[in-house]
Amino acid sequence: MDYFVFAVAAAAGIALIMIGILSRKTEGQRVLREDENGYLRPVSANESTVFTSMLADLSNKIRPVDGNLETRLRKSGWVYQGPMEYHAKRMTLSILFFMIPVAAGLILKGSFLTIALIATGAAVVGFITPDRKIAQATNNRKKTIQREMGFGLEQISLMLTSGEQLERALSSAKKTGEFGQICEHIAVGKATNRTIGDIIREIKEELPDISVMNEFLELVRMESKGQNLVEPFRVMALLQRDRLENEIIEAGGKAKVTVTMLTSAFVMMSSLFVLIGPIFIIMQNTGF
Repeated sequence: MDYFVFAVAAAAGIALIMIGILSRKTEGQRVLREDENGYLRPVSANESTVFTSMLADLSNKIRPVDGNLETRLRKSGWVYQGPMEYHAKRMTLSILFFMIPVAAGLILKGSFLTIALIATGAAVVGFITPDRKIAQATNNRKKTIQREMGFGLEQISLMLTSGEQLERALSSAKKTGEFGQICEHIAVGKATNRTIGDIIREIKEELPDISVMNEFLELVRMESKGQNLVEPFRVMALLQRDRLENEIIEAGGKAKVTVTMLTSAFVMMSSLFVLIGPIFIIMQNTGF
């Protein structure tokens, strides 16, 4: 009876997995489009497919999400292209994680209760995995922007020290990743006579909360009031450069420890083989 239940669960799971796969294939190709703020966002040509809508509706009924889902996706850098894909991924991963213990139970002939408990726990893990991925992507985006600021702020500071205007100084840092895109966005906005308040508000809506970025934007706001920013930018550039160097040193230290541990483990295993190998051979030859 247990295996009949397992077989039914497996068939239902496989059918739902196929629905998930079909929903991904029929979403259409991703394209980049500018939103109302001029930022490029990945979108799909057919986000509202039937299967994806079914999965999204089921996911939202199981556990409705709060109203700031799109905000979290935007601040993560659109790790999922929209709420529809997020919900579909929640259901697909939940079903996939559920089926792995069920399949193992069928093969190993485990007890129904044990496999049911493990499969339920695995399904919960799969269901919350997209939320963890959003949080991880947001955190990684913060670290990347802070790292880029260590290079970009130094370039801006040098340009300001040489007497250049802020717009040209910001444009000089446009090749420093996403921070460079932010600088270019500010420079273009100022060149087109947009208000600095609107520009800063748009940037903050797109980015996760980064304290050093908030300080940078406040300096840009101060420049619009006629304040000299050469020294403040120089100090900020030095602080970020020191922070970047400390991160590099810390990463190098961790890598050194990892290599040392791996080397030690290899030497230990080799030593054990050298010591135990001859003893084992002698024992075999003497009949032990």
